[in-house]
Parts: sequence; C-alpha cells; structure tokens
Amino acid sequence: FVEQALARCSLEGATYWFNCNPEHTYHWFYKEWIQKAAEKQVLYLHFKMTDNPSLSPAVLRRYKRLYSGTFYRRFVEGRWVVADGMPGSASWSYRPEAGRAAVRRTAPLSRS
Repeated sequence: FVEQALARCSLEGATYWFNCNPEHTYHWFYKEWIQKAAEKQVLYLHFKMTDNPSLSPAVLRRYKRLYSGTFYRRFVEGRWVVADGMPGSASWSYRPEAGRAAVRRTAPLSRS
C-alpha cells in the first residue's frame, strides 16, 4: 500500500503523511520508514494519546485505565514495543532472530 501511494504522488513537491498505530519493533513499516527516517529524508513525528485535542480528560482517563502493559505503551504512549510473552501463558517467548513477530514454545504443553 505504501509503495502504491508513493507512486501515485507524481507532482513535484508532493507530501506524504502516514499515520500508524504502533505495533512491534519488527514491523516492516517501523523497520523501513521510522528506523530509516534520516536516510529517506523524512520527518518522524511521535504523538501520544494525550496529544489528541478531541479527547476529553474523562475519555483519556478511561483509556489509560483500559490498557496495560504492551497495549498501554502502544495505544496510550504511542510507542513501538515488543510484547512480553503470550496472553494467558508464561511458556512462550519472542524470537527476534526470525525477523518478524514469531514465537517458540519454551515449555512443554500440558494436557488437562
């Protein structure tokens, strides 16, 4: 999608704006655009949920209570972060050598 959007902006001086809800740090957009911002000569602007003037203080408080951990860091703080483990299990770990979001089992599965 990004490459198609860039190809369609053929007027000289065209400006591109990309708005992302942050994912993990192995996401392709993070790796290709945010980490290479200087190389690509792009301006990276970081916004937090509190930067949104249309959200009332009550709504901000509700969202801050709603999210925790990785999702709080992503949705409220606007950070690109890797999740710690898998929901409901401490027997999974992130495998960064795979180059993308992947998991491997670190403990045997148990049967009930």
